[in-house]
Amino acid sequence: MDGLDFIISHTSAWIDVKSILALIFLIAVIVFFIVRYRKMRKIEKGLEEEMKAAGIEPESSNPDGHKA
Repeated sequence: MDGLDFIISHTSAWIDVKSILALIFLIAVIVFFIVRYRKMRKIEKGLEEEMKAAGIEPESSNPDGHKA
């Protein structure tokens, strides 16, 4: 049964490696979207400030940034 134990132990280790890789990938995707959202908000806020400085009223005055 040494061969069977070897296969079972390596299979479970491979499953653990795959689940760890999947978890790392999931975290990376979440971080990517958070960073992208924050960058978009920063650009949006900068544009609103430039428009206010130029005397133009931005289309959206609500803090969420959604158009009314």
